[in-house]
Amino acid sequence: VPGAKTCIFYDPENKNCKIYDTRPYQCVYFECWNPKKFLETLSEEKLSRVDLFGSVPVIREFVEAHEEKCGYKKLEELFEKTQEGSEEAAEEILGILEYDTHIRPFIVEKLNVPVESTDIIFGRPLIETVKMFGYKVEKDDEGNYCLLLVKENES
Repeated sequence: VPGAKTCIFYDPENKNCKIYDTRPYQCVYFECWNPKKFLETLSEEKLSRVDLFGSVPVIREFVEAHEEKCGYKKLEELFEKTQEGSEEAAEEILGILEYDTHIRPFIVEKLNVPVESTDIIFGRPLIETVKMFGYKVEKDDEGNYCLLLVKENES
């Protein structure tokens, strides 16, 4: 159900999980019926992309550069500035989105990395995740990215 905040496998009629015997590991570990366990995991140290690719220096360098340029903390600060009317912050965000978009095919071509691995290396494409800041990305007639505020009924 679009907009629902319940698990897609929850059966409200029978009040149980439809795939309990074959549920994903996340469901087993997080115990959706026990929010305390989930909240505890938020404070645990997380595995980073540098942890994953640290033994491959060239990939590690790309991951570190990407995180420095495109990190969510930086984006959050820039989006806050756009809310205050900063055109410079909006331009910087657009530059970050361009960088994120172009680095992916670059490493596919230059390093022979499989296309399907780019999301693991860099995370999901930023043009898809800026929704968390209340924006969406569209291209104009010249193919340039444009940031648009998401209307409440679009989220």
